Amino acid sequence: MFNNASILDDEQYIIHEDDFVEEFHKIIFGSMYRIHENNSKVNLDAIIDYLANRPKYNAVFQAQKGIDYLIEAAKIAKPDTFNYYYHRLKKFTLLRTYNNYGIDVRNLYDPDLLMDLKAKQKQEDWLDSVSLTDIADIIDKKVAEIRATCVEDDLGTGYQAGEDIFDLIEQLKTTPEIGVPLYGPLINTVTKGARLRKFYLRSAATGIGKTRGMIADACNIACNEIYHEQFGWIKNGKGQPTLFIVTEQDKGEV
Repeated sequence: MFNNASILDDEQYIIHEDDFVEEFHKIIFGSMYRIHENNSKVNLDAIIDYLANRPKYNAVFQAQKGIDYLIEAAKIAKPDTFNYYYHRLKKFTLLRTYNNYGIDVRNLYDPDLLMDLKAKQKQEDWLDSVSLTDIADIIDKKVAEIRATCVEDDLGTGYQAGEDIFDLIEQLKTTPEIGVPLYGPLINTVTKGARLRKFYLRSAATGIGKTRGMIADACNIACNEIYHEQFGWIKNGKGQPTLFIVTEQDKGEV
C-alpha cells in the first residue's frame, strides 16, 4: 500500500485498522489511509508531517523506527503476492474476531503452537487452503450444533398437514383471504393474489419465463400506473414497496 496507495480504492480489498494487531501497524496504516483519503500522495514526508501533529502516535512511530521500517518494507514488497497476503490477513481478522467474542478457535488455528513443527505446518497449510466463507461456516456450524443440543424446543412443534383442514376451508368461505394482485388473471385465480405469510413456489424448465413472470409481478405490485397499448397509461391500484432479488441475471437482463 505504501508503494501503491491506489490499492485503497480497489473495492475488492476492504482493509481497516482492526485488521492489524500491533498499534505500530495500525498507526502506519491509519496514516496512509487518511493521507490518501485527502487526495494527497502517500510517501515518507507525508506520513512524517501527518504524525507530527499527533504526538502520541508519533512517539510510537519513532520508538519503532517507523521510517526504517517503511523503507525496508517498500524494498521487499512484491505486488504479485498482495492478494495472497490480503486474504491471509482477513482470515486472521475473522479468527481473532470470533475469539474476541468468546469463541475458542484454537482447534482450527492455534497461534501458540510453536514447538510442534509438523502440527504447525499442517494448520498453516489448512489456513492457506480454506476461504473466509469456509472458516465462518465451520465455526457457525459448531455454534448451531451447540444450540440444537442445549436449547430445548428450539424447532417448535409439529403437526399433520391435513389437521383441521375442513375448519380452515369453512373459515376461508366466510372470510376469504385476498392479496395484492399478481400479474395476470390465471395466477390470481390460483393464488388469490400475493397474500401475506404465504409462500409460492413456481417450477419450470430453463427459459420458460419464471424470472420474467416474477418481474411482471414486481412491476404490477409496485406501480400505481401501467402502460396499455390501446389506452395508454391506466391506473393500477396503490403501489406497494417491492424488492426483486436477482440471483442469476445481470443488470441488462433484468
